[in-house]
Formats: sequence, C-alpha cells, structure tokens
Amino acid sequence: MALIALNAIISPLFRYHRYRYYLDSTSIETISGYIFVKHRIVPIERIQNVSISEGPIDRKFGVGKVTIVTGGGDIDISNISKNIADEICEMLKNKINDIVIEGRCEDGQNI
Repeated sequence: MALIALNAIISPLFRYHRYRYYLDSTSIETISGYIFVKHRIVPIERIQNVSISEGPIDRKFGVGKVTIVTGGGDIDISNISKNIADEICEMLKNKINDIVIEGRCEDGQNI
C-alpha cells in the first residue's frame, strides 16, 4: 500500500520532468514516460490532421492538448498553454500548406 502511495506522488513528478517536445522545420519530436520512455519523431509531411482539445479542468488552468494525426498513429503535445497550442497548430498548418504547394509546383500543376 505504501508503494502505491509513493508511486502516486513520485510518478507525476518524473513524468513532468521527463516530458519534452521539439518542433523544427521538418519534424515533431516528443519524449515521454516514467519507467518506459517513449521517443517519437514524426515528419511534418506525414501529418494528416491537427487538432486542439481541452476539457473543463484544462480550461480552468488555461491549458490544452494538440493532437497530431498521421497514417501511423497519433502524437500528442499535452498540457501546454492555449496560446502556444494555437501557435503550434497555425505553424503546422502553414508548413503543411507550403509542402502541398511545393509538391504541386514540382508536378507542374497550376495553383
């Protein structure tokens, strides 16, 4: 019983300090976990959908979650401020649009 209580106190601290996300011009990278660490890298060109979600508790604290959907699964950037979530979605939308336009120009299609 004491181990469960200790884990309930320690686990969130370790998860908080281990959680990282990185965005650059070509990919999104997240690192998360407590005992088993999950390191995911997603190329921006593979993104199919980007959305922001927030529950009632998230709204109270002004945070949200960005969910990025790819053909291989979902990747979440959790517990970030609403403003940063909006900036991330806008940035990804612009990068995806640039990739689509660039692909059409290479194929010789008119835009």
